[in-house]
Amino acid sequence: MERQMPEEIDVLVVGSGAAAIAGAITAARAGLSALIIEKTDCWGGTSALSGGGVWIPNNIFMRENGIDDTADIALQYLDEIVENVGACTSPARKQAFVKYGPEMVEFLRENGFEWSFSTHFPDYYPNKKGVRSGRALGARVMDGNNLGAWQHTLRKSQSFPPLVFNSSDVFALISPLRTVGNFLTLLRILAVSIGWRLSGRRPLSMGSALVGRLLLIAQKLNIPLFLNTPLVDLREENGRIVSADIHHDENIKRVRINKAVLLAAGGFARNDQFRRQYQPVGGDYSAAPPGDTGDAIQIGQKLGAATALMDEAWWQPNVVMPDGSVNITLWERAMPHSIMVDQRGERYMNEAQPYVDCGRHMLARDRITPAIPSWLIMDARHRKQYVFVTNPPGVTPKKLIDAGFFIKADSLDDLALQCGIDARKLHRTVSHFNLMARKGVDDDFNRGDNAFDNSYGDPLVQPNPNLGPIEQAPFWAVRIYPGDIGTKGGLLTDENAQVVRDDGTPIGGLYAAGNSSASVMGRSYPGAGGTLGPALTFAYIAMRHAAT
Repeated sequence: MERQMPEEIDVLVVGSGAAAIAGAITAARAGLSALIIEKTDCWGGTSALSGGGVWIPNNIFMRENGIDDTADIALQYLDEIVENVGACTSPARKQAFVKYGPEMVEFLRENGFEWSFSTHFPDYYPNKKGVRSGRALGARVMDGNNLGAWQHTLRKSQSFPPLVFNSSDVFALISPLRTVGNFLTLLRILAVSIGWRLSGRRPLSMGSALVGRLLLIAQKLNIPLFLNTPLVDLREENGRIVSADIHHDENIKRVRINKAVLLAAGGFARNDQFRRQYQPVGGDYSAAPPGDTGDAIQIGQKLGAATALMDEAWWQPNVVMPDGSVNITLWERAMPHSIMVDQRGERYMNEAQPYVDCGRHMLARDRITPAIPSWLIMDARHRKQYVFVTNPPGVTPKKLIDAGFFIKADSLDDLALQCGIDARKLHRTVSHFNLMARKGVDDDFNRGDNAFDNSYGDPLVQPNPNLGPIEQAPFWAVRIYPGDIGTKGGLLTDENAQVVRDDGTPIGGLYAAGNSSASVMGRSYPGAGGTLGPALTFAYIAMRHAAT
């Protein structure tokens, strides 16, 4: 799709993740010429590395499957969980998201996007009013070959193997040897994946499928995408964006903007200096790609744009691999026969809670006592029965033990010594936890008392699928860090996704979506896809508004 850089364009889209491509599609379908620029040599952004979930209440698939949901029910849930943190979480923005999200889903479907629907993913706060299952959508697995040469520059995920599976299959894959159903699901996935490979097809799933299917539509609409092309500056006249300076082919190119600029270039997770200005941690523990350095946000600030939620991120307890790469943890800390402790050996949270809350608890604990990193303590059954990151059950590479990623010990005393934990406190913590695990009730932190916790539990462990004693050697420990999947704060936008100044007036022609903008979800996270759902929706809203 790369071609000669135009002198003039209706809409410039900065970034190449899901929000960016969806915005360009919306602009093109409204009759506007659109151009996508990406500063790195890979396209897809953080979206390509994600699980690809898109949280949209009252979506068409819920209605087609008889699930009762409405805009009012969705707003009731959002009002329950999203605290008021200012203009980014205004009623108007929440209403816009709930109103236009379902429309965005249908718009993309009408343009050829193939969605995947499942009721396996409950909302993250199932005890709140307005909760529903079925709001988390995904993209159907696709053949990467359909992208042509663009498949080779798609940002690669290390977390999701190149297999033919959809998001609802994840629950079987994390414990494939525990039930006959899970094992049969694994066999089906392997058989289908082998069939694809033998026929020359290359499976893309999860976040890769999301951005891949969007790019297929963009290709059909003849929307150009330029890699290695960063935005340098934006120029305005009389309060409106009129041109953009773009670095391309070792030159600065000035492109005339007729209608709008959509900033959808991610946040600033990998800008250590910028993060330290606003947040208690830098970018070392982030799973966001290296190019996520906040350039678009800083360019907006130069134009007088307001910002919000700059102290927040989509917190995610992460592990740092020996090669320095970062992987997220989801089920690892929710499965039975495990706990998470601080550096004194004391447990301090419900390990199975939503990852944003888990990360925030780690940061809060570290203000009291050292908890960065914390330790995930497991007994032999955890390592034998469940996948850990990408390591299958019972398969623990010696190189990961030798590198100190996995700490292995025949006793809790030895484990505590290797981790630098007070052995007496660890024994006390484990003994107390084991008593609660046997009766199936976490009296301290309520782990496993709701549908979300249970979704990442082991149904064969009763009476609580998230609780199991830690008592069988060898014992294991892994360092857990308060990482993220991207920052959550950014340019302040209104209900039309227009970037606004401190006084609330919009900067004409300037829009932002995704992690370049402050999240409508405030400090919360409603369910799987709570990042990408608003990102796609506000990109859609932005370009509809620009077109009119």
